[in-house]
Amino acid sequence: MKGKSDVSRAAEGKCSQFKGLPIEATNWNASPPTYTNGTSGATITQTYGGGNPTNMLTYHNWINVNTYNGAGDGGTMQWVTGQQPLGYKLPAGQYRLRMDSLNYDGTRPSPDGASGPGHSHKGYAVRVLDAAGNPCANCTLGAWDDMCIYTPISVPAGGSFTIPEFSVPPDYAGQTVTIDIFDPGDISGGGNVDLYILEPSGAVARPIPPATVAVYNLGTSRSTSPGTLVTPPLADPTQAFVEATTGGTSHFNGNWVHFEVPIPTNYNPGNNPNNWYWSVKYVISAGVTATDTITVAIGLKGNPAHLLIS
Repeated sequence: MKGKSDVSRAAEGKCSQFKGLPIEATNWNASPPTYTNGTSGATITQTYGGGNPTNMLTYHNWINVNTYNGAGDGGTMQWVTGQQPLGYKLPAGQYRLRMDSLNYDGTRPSPDGASGPGHSHKGYAVRVLDAAGNPCANCTLGAWDDMCIYTPISVPAGGSFTIPEFSVPPDYAGQTVTIDIFDPGDISGGGNVDLYILEPSGAVARPIPPATVAVYNLGTSRSTSPGTLVTPPLADPTQAFVEATTGGTSHFNGNWVHFEVPIPTNYNPGNNPNNWYWSVKYVISAGVTATDTITVAIGLKGNPAHLLIS
Protein backbone atom coordinates (compact mmCIF):
# COMPACT_ATOMS: atom_id res chain seq x y z
CA MET A 1 0.00 0.00 0.00
CA LYS A 2 1.29 3.45 -0.88
CA GLY A 3 0.54 6.74 0.81
CA LYS A 4 -0.57 9.41 -1.65
CA SER A 5 0.27 13.05 -0.94
CA ASP A 6 -0.96 14.49 -4.25
CA VAL A 7 -1.96 13.39 -7.75
CA SER A 8 1.65 12.67 -8.71
CA ARG A 9 2.72 9.04 -8.33
CA ALA A 10 6.34 10.22 -8.02
CA ALA A 11 5.47 11.87 -4.70
CA GLU A 12 4.18 8.63 -3.17
CA GLY A 13 6.00 6.54 -0.59
CA LYS A 14 5.29 2.95 0.42
CA CYS A 15 3.60 2.43 3.78
CA SER A 16 3.59 -1.35 3.66
CA GLN A 17 3.59 -4.20 1.16
CA PHE A 18 2.76 -7.90 1.27
CA LYS A 19 2.43 -10.81 -1.12
CA GLY A 20 -0.55 -13.14 -1.11
CA LEU A 21 0.49 -16.53 -2.47
CA PRO A 22 -2.00 -18.53 -4.56
CA ILE A 23 -4.28 -21.10 -2.93
CA GLU A 24 -6.48 -23.90 -4.24
CA ALA A 25 -9.81 -23.06 -2.59
CA THR A 26 -12.33 -25.37 -4.28
CA ASN A 27 -12.84 -27.24 -0.98
CA TRP A 28 -13.63 -24.12 1.02
CA ASN A 29 -17.13 -25.43 1.92
CA ALA A 30 -16.17 -29.07 2.55
CA SER A 31 -16.33 -30.66 5.99
CA PRO A 32 -13.82 -29.76 7.23
CA PRO A 33 -13.06 -26.86 4.87
CA THR A 34 -9.54 -27.06 3.47
CA TYR A 35 -7.24 -25.06 1.22
CA THR A 36 -4.02 -25.98 -0.53
CA ASN A 37 -1.02 -23.68 -0.51
CA GLY A 38 -0.40 -23.27 -4.23
CA THR A 39 3.35 -22.77 -3.68
CA SER A 40 4.25 -25.42 -1.07
CA GLY A 41 1.35 -27.84 -1.60
CA ALA A 42 0.61 -27.89 2.13
CA THR A 43 -3.00 -28.41 3.25
CA ILE A 44 -4.58 -25.76 5.42
CA THR A 45 -7.66 -26.69 7.46
CA GLN A 46 -9.94 -23.72 8.11
CA THR A 47 -11.02 -23.33 11.74
CA TYR A 48 -13.73 -21.16 13.22
CA GLY A 49 -14.63 -19.70 16.58
CA GLY A 50 -18.01 -18.13 17.24
CA GLY A 51 -18.81 -18.33 13.54
CA ASN A 52 -15.71 -16.33 12.55
CA PRO A 53 -12.47 -17.62 11.01
CA THR A 54 -9.62 -18.15 13.47
CA ASN A 55 -7.04 -18.94 10.80
CA MET A 56 -6.62 -18.36 7.06
CA LEU A 57 -7.80 -14.83 7.75
CA THR A 58 -6.97 -13.63 4.24
CA TYR A 59 -9.91 -15.63 2.88
CA HIS A 60 -13.58 -14.94 3.64
CA ASN A 61 -12.56 -12.32 6.16
CA TRP A 62 -11.69 -8.62 6.43
CA ILE A 63 -8.07 -7.75 7.22
CA ASN A 64 -6.37 -4.41 7.82
CA VAL A 65 -3.74 -4.20 5.11
CA ASN A 66 -1.59 -1.95 7.27
CA THR A 67 -1.60 -3.93 10.54
CA TYR A 68 -2.26 -7.59 9.63
CA ASN A 69 0.69 -9.70 10.80
CA GLY A 70 -0.02 -12.88 8.83
CA ALA A 71 -0.70 -15.11 11.80
CA GLY A 72 -2.53 -18.36 11.07
CA ASP A 73 -2.64 -17.98 7.30
CA GLY A 74 -0.73 -21.17 6.49
CA GLY A 75 2.22 -19.28 5.07
CA THR A 76 0.18 -17.83 2.19
CA MET A 77 0.83 -14.20 3.09
CA GLN A 78 4.35 -12.77 3.23
CA TRP A 79 5.46 -9.27 4.10
CA VAL A 80 8.10 -7.74 1.87
CA THR A 81 11.41 -7.10 3.63
CA GLY A 82 11.53 -3.53 4.85
CA GLN A 83 7.79 -3.08 4.30
CA GLN A 84 6.39 -4.80 7.39
CA PRO A 85 3.07 -3.57 8.82
CA LEU A 86 3.25 -0.28 10.67
CA GLY A 87 1.13 -1.62 13.51
CA TYR A 88 -1.01 1.49 13.83
CA LYS A 89 -3.98 3.07 12.11
CA LEU A 90 -3.11 5.44 9.30
CA PRO A 91 -3.71 9.14 9.92
CA ALA A 92 -6.23 11.04 7.81
CA GLY A 93 -5.01 11.56 4.28
CA GLN A 94 -5.07 10.13 0.77
CA TYR A 95 -3.75 6.63 0.15
CA ARG A 96 -3.53 4.37 -2.89
CA LEU A 97 -3.98 0.62 -2.58
CA ARG A 98 -2.19 -1.03 -5.49
CA MET A 99 -2.78 -4.68 -6.36
CA ASP A 100 -0.75 -6.63 -8.90
CA SER A 101 -1.90 -10.07 -10.14
CA LEU A 102 1.22 -12.16 -10.79
CA ASN A 103 2.13 -15.80 -11.20
CA TYR A 104 2.98 -17.83 -8.08
CA ASP A 105 6.69 -17.09 -8.58
CA GLY A 106 6.21 -13.34 -9.00
CA THR A 107 6.49 -13.29 -12.79
CA ARG A 108 3.96 -11.57 -14.98
CA PRO A 109 1.22 -13.68 -16.57
CA SER A 110 1.11 -13.75 -20.36
CA PRO A 111 0.68 -11.96 -22.66
CA ASP A 112 2.68 -9.24 -20.82
CA GLY A 113 5.23 -11.68 -19.42
CA ALA A 114 7.24 -14.45 -21.02
CA SER A 115 6.04 -17.08 -18.54
CA GLY A 116 2.88 -19.12 -18.80
CA PRO A 117 -0.51 -17.65 -17.95
CA GLY A 118 -1.82 -17.47 -14.43
CA HIS A 119 -5.32 -18.89 -14.00
CA SER A 120 -7.45 -17.92 -11.01
CA HIS A 121 -10.64 -16.30 -9.86
CA LYS A 122 -10.33 -13.92 -6.95
CA GLY A 123 -13.02 -11.55 -5.78
CA TYR A 124 -12.39 -9.08 -3.00
CA ALA A 125 -13.94 -5.95 -1.56
CA VAL A 126 -12.36 -2.79 -0.13
CA ARG A 127 -13.76 -0.61 2.63
CA VAL A 128 -12.52 2.28 4.77
CA LEU A 129 -13.10 2.48 8.53
CA ASP A 130 -12.59 5.31 10.98
CA ALA A 131 -10.28 5.19 14.01
CA ALA A 132 -12.98 3.40 16.04
CA GLY A 133 -13.44 0.68 13.42
CA ASN A 134 -16.78 1.99 12.15
CA PRO A 135 -17.68 2.81 8.52
CA CYS A 136 -16.08 6.14 7.66
CA ALA A 137 -18.79 8.68 6.86
CA ASN A 138 -16.37 11.26 5.44
CA CYS A 139 -14.18 8.89 3.40
CA THR A 140 -14.35 8.05 -0.27
CA LEU A 141 -13.06 5.12 -2.33
CA GLY A 142 -12.23 5.36 -6.00
CA ALA A 143 -10.47 3.48 -8.80
CA TRP A 144 -7.98 4.62 -11.41
CA ASP A 145 -8.50 3.69 -15.08
CA ASP A 146 -11.14 1.01 -14.49
CA MET A 147 -12.95 -0.93 -11.78
CA CYS A 148 -14.46 -4.41 -11.54
CA ILE A 149 -17.92 -5.08 -10.06
CA TYR A 150 -19.38 -8.43 -9.02
CA THR A 151 -23.15 -8.95 -9.34
CA PRO A 152 -24.39 -11.71 -6.99
CA ILE A 153 -28.11 -11.20 -7.66
CA SER A 154 -30.73 -13.92 -7.32
CA VAL A 155 -34.27 -12.66 -6.69
CA PRO A 156 -37.46 -14.56 -7.71
CA ALA A 157 -39.17 -11.33 -8.75
CA GLY A 158 -36.12 -9.87 -10.47
CA GLY A 159 -33.56 -7.56 -8.94
CA SER A 160 -31.08 -4.75 -9.48
CA PHE A 161 -28.24 -2.82 -7.92
CA THR A 162 -27.05 0.74 -8.47
CA ILE A 163 -23.49 1.82 -7.82
CA PRO A 164 -22.04 5.36 -8.09
CA GLU A 165 -19.31 5.26 -10.73
CA PHE A 166 -18.07 8.73 -11.62
CA SER A 167 -18.40 12.37 -10.67
CA VAL A 168 -19.41 14.99 -13.24
CA PRO A 169 -18.97 18.60 -12.03
CA PRO A 170 -21.20 21.37 -13.45
CA ASP A 171 -18.25 22.47 -15.64
CA TYR A 172 -18.93 19.52 -17.93
CA ALA A 173 -22.37 20.70 -19.07
CA GLY A 174 -22.60 20.26 -22.81
CA GLN A 175 -19.76 17.70 -22.97
CA THR A 176 -20.03 13.98 -23.75
CA VAL A 177 -18.94 11.34 -21.24
CA THR A 178 -17.99 7.84 -22.33
CA ILE A 179 -18.68 4.73 -20.26
CA ASP A 180 -17.12 1.40 -21.26
CA ILE A 181 -18.42 -1.83 -19.70
CA PHE A 182 -16.69 -5.17 -20.31
CA ASP A 183 -18.49 -8.51 -20.66
CA PRO A 184 -21.89 -7.71 -19.13
CA GLY A 185 -24.80 -10.13 -18.99
CA ASP A 186 -23.55 -13.45 -17.58
CA ILE A 187 -26.60 -15.08 -15.97
CA SER A 188 -28.26 -18.45 -15.49
CA GLY A 189 -31.93 -19.28 -15.81
CA GLY A 190 -32.61 -17.41 -19.03
CA GLY A 191 -34.11 -13.96 -18.86
CA ASN A 192 -32.75 -10.49 -19.53
CA VAL A 193 -30.01 -8.17 -18.27
CA ASP A 194 -30.44 -4.42 -18.73
CA LEU A 195 -27.88 -1.70 -18.04
CA TYR A 196 -28.71 1.96 -17.41
CA ILE A 197 -26.59 5.06 -16.80
CA LEU A 198 -28.23 7.25 -14.15
CA GLU A 199 -27.85 10.98 -13.54
CA PRO A 200 -27.24 12.27 -9.99
CA SER A 201 -31.01 12.60 -9.51
CA GLY A 202 -31.38 8.83 -10.03
CA ALA A 203 -33.14 9.26 -13.36
CA VAL A 204 -31.91 7.51 -16.49
CA ALA A 205 -29.65 9.89 -18.42
CA ARG A 206 -31.50 11.47 -21.34
CA PRO A 207 -29.85 14.09 -23.58
CA ILE A 208 -31.74 17.12 -24.83
CA PRO A 209 -32.91 16.51 -28.46
CA PRO A 210 -31.59 16.47 -31.09
CA ALA A 211 -28.64 15.01 -29.17
CA THR A 212 -28.78 11.23 -28.77
CA VAL A 213 -27.03 8.48 -26.85
CA ALA A 214 -24.80 6.20 -28.93
CA VAL A 215 -23.93 2.65 -27.82
CA TYR A 216 -21.21 0.67 -29.63
CA ASN A 217 -19.91 -2.89 -29.44
CA LEU A 218 -16.12 -2.49 -29.44
CA GLY A 219 -15.37 -6.19 -29.51
CA THR A 220 -12.52 -7.47 -27.36
CA SER A 221 -10.47 -4.24 -27.35
CA ARG A 222 -11.31 -0.73 -26.14
CA SER A 223 -9.00 0.60 -28.87
CA THR A 224 -11.51 -0.46 -31.54
CA SER A 225 -12.98 2.63 -33.17
CA PRO A 226 -15.74 3.32 -33.75
CA GLY A 227 -17.02 -0.21 -33.20
CA THR A 228 -20.43 -1.52 -34.23
CA LEU A 229 -23.41 0.68 -33.42
CA VAL A 230 -25.98 -1.09 -31.23
CA THR A 231 -29.47 -0.32 -32.51
CA PRO A 232 -33.01 -0.70 -31.09
CA PRO A 233 -34.39 -2.73 -29.43
CA LEU A 234 -31.07 -3.52 -27.72
CA ALA A 235 -30.32 0.19 -27.33
CA ASP A 236 -32.38 3.38 -27.19
CA PRO A 237 -30.89 6.63 -28.59
CA THR A 238 -33.17 8.70 -26.35
CA GLN A 239 -31.68 7.32 -23.11
CA ALA A 240 -28.53 5.67 -21.74
CA PHE A 241 -29.62 2.05 -21.95
CA VAL A 242 -28.49 -1.26 -23.41
CA GLU A 243 -29.93 -4.77 -23.14
CA ALA A 244 -26.92 -6.99 -22.56
CA THR A 245 -28.78 -10.31 -22.48
CA THR A 246 -32.09 -11.36 -24.03
CA GLY A 247 -33.78 -14.62 -23.08
CA GLY A 248 -30.51 -15.99 -21.75
CA THR A 249 -28.54 -15.03 -24.88
CA SER A 250 -25.64 -12.70 -24.12
CA HIS A 251 -25.00 -10.13 -26.85
CA PHE A 252 -21.60 -8.88 -25.64
CA ASN A 253 -19.84 -11.94 -24.25
CA GLY A 254 -16.15 -11.03 -23.86
CA ASN A 255 -16.72 -7.63 -25.50
CA TRP A 256 -16.62 -3.98 -24.48
CA VAL A 257 -19.86 -1.98 -24.63
CA HIS A 258 -19.17 1.71 -25.22
CA PHE A 259 -21.68 4.42 -24.22
CA GLU A 260 -21.43 8.00 -25.47
CA VAL A 261 -23.76 10.10 -23.32
CA PRO A 262 -24.17 13.83 -24.02
CA ILE A 263 -24.51 15.88 -20.84
CA PRO A 264 -27.33 18.44 -21.21
CA THR A 265 -26.25 22.04 -21.63
CA ASN A 266 -28.50 22.96 -18.69
CA TYR A 267 -26.85 20.37 -16.42
CA ASN A 268 -26.62 21.96 -12.97
CA PRO A 269 -26.25 19.50 -10.06
CA GLY A 270 -25.37 22.28 -7.62
CA ASN A 271 -22.18 23.19 -5.79
CA ASN A 272 -22.03 20.16 -3.47
CA PRO A 273 -19.64 17.54 -4.95
CA ASN A 274 -21.60 14.82 -3.14
CA ASN A 275 -24.42 15.48 -5.64
CA TRP A 276 -22.31 15.09 -8.78
CA TYR A 277 -22.15 11.28 -8.91
CA TRP A 278 -23.52 9.34 -11.88
CA SER A 279 -24.30 5.65 -11.48
CA VAL A 280 -24.58 2.37 -13.36
CA LYS A 281 -27.76 0.37 -12.73
CA TYR A 282 -27.70 -3.38 -13.41
CA VAL A 283 -31.14 -5.03 -13.74
CA ILE A 284 -32.16 -8.69 -14.15
CA SER A 285 -35.56 -10.15 -14.95
CA ALA A 286 -37.54 -12.50 -12.70
CA GLY A 287 -36.18 -15.96 -11.95
CA VAL A 288 -32.64 -15.11 -13.04
CA THR A 289 -29.38 -15.54 -11.14
CA ALA A 290 -26.60 -13.13 -12.09
CA THR A 291 -23.04 -14.11 -11.20
CA ASP A 292 -21.46 -11.55 -13.45
CA THR A 293 -18.14 -9.74 -13.14
CA ILE A 294 -18.02 -6.54 -15.19
CA THR A 295 -15.34 -3.90 -15.60
CA VAL A 296 -16.19 -0.21 -15.98
CA ALA A 297 -13.98 2.53 -17.43
CA ILE A 298 -14.89 6.21 -17.74
CA GLY A 299 -13.69 8.86 -20.19
CA LEU A 300 -14.52 12.21 -21.75
CA LYS A 301 -15.11 12.77 -25.45
CA GLY A 302 -13.53 16.05 -26.45
CA ASN A 303 -12.27 18.70 -24.05
CA PRO A 304 -14.13 20.35 -21.17
CA ALA A 305 -15.00 24.03 -21.48
CA HIS A 306 -12.84 24.93 -18.47
CA LEU A 307 -11.48 23.10 -15.46
CA LEU A 308 -9.07 25.57 -13.86
CA ILE A 309 -9.81 28.85 -12.13
CA SER A 310 -7.14 31.43 -12.87
